[in-house]
Amino acid sequence: MILAIVLIGFLIDDYQDQTRGHVSRFNASFKENAVVPYFVRKKGGSPYSGVVYGTYFGGRFLDPKEWKGTFINGEPVGEFKHFDLDGRIKSQWSFDNKTSILSPDKIP
Repeated sequence: MILAIVLIGFLIDDYQDQTRGHVSRFNASFKENAVVPYFVRKKGGSPYSGVVYGTYFGGRFLDPKEWKGTFINGEPVGEFKHFDLDGRIKSQWSFDNKTSILSPDKIP
């Protein structure tokens, strides 16, 4: 019984680690049809700094866009990656001074 309780505790802790940076854990502000939020706040209201990831469906359930990137003081900064369903990088783009520098397929 004790072993089962310890195992459940490890599973819960592992799940929390895996979802720590998921966009659903934050108050994220999106422009219409944007893959990446333009601002991310902690649930308490303060701007978030760190890595965030998420999935964008854009109205097409069979064409999800998995993305990951860094936010500093709530704003997207630096390189962002778009992954295919197999986890391979499909495209990359970056943000510089709040401006998206698009890759050829214009993901954001």
